[in-house]
Amino acid sequence: MNKRRAFQSDAIARVVYALALLVLVSGSISARFRGQYGQAVKYLAIWVLIGVSLVLLYSMRDTFFPLAQRLQAELFPSYAVRGLSGESILHAGLNGHFSTVALTNGERVRFMVDTGASRVVLSYEDAKRIGLNTASLRFAHPVNTANGTALVAPVQLDYIQIGEIHLPDVAASVAQPGKLSGSLLGMSFLNRLRSFEFRGDQLVLRK
Repeated sequence: MNKRRAFQSDAIARVVYALALLVLVSGSISARFRGQYGQAVKYLAIWVLIGVSLVLLYSMRDTFFPLAQRLQAELFPSYAVRGLSGESILHAGLNGHFSTVALTNGERVRFMVDTGASRVVLSYEDAKRIGLNTASLRFAHPVNTANGTALVAPVQLDYIQIGEIHLPDVAASVAQPGKLSGSLLGMSFLNRLRSFEFRGDQLVLRK
């Protein structure tokens, strides 16, 4: 009952505020166009139309929010879109593959999602760009990727962030120079999520 009364009080306060604003705008228009009633009515109608439009847009925010997100996904498929439940959603590119731009050790790195890779695998060039000491790497560990088996050097990343998802201390590997054209988002990241699922042209990540 208290919640209902609070809601009613809030609604009344909003109506009073809207009426006060309408009176203020009407008074300002009347003072400016004194004696020019046609002009005053015209400007008042414009203000009323603007107010009604804003109210309608606000009331339909749940409809426009998914549309805006879909537009973002179409224009920038590599960037994660935040879902209504807080999940991060990736959309497939024109080639059908899922890729994303993730903040990694403070730098943006483009990853292709590869569930066949047991670990996150950085290209040598990306590893160097994010500040890893590539001179001390030892390429002696085999990993499975979609392109087959490759020798890599194990490293530990400070974090990887994709949209709303931030995972610290991610186990990863670095490929030998020239052996990998782009970095791979493998299972050492994906398995630490609460869940991930493919839904058509979407990959839904939940922490």
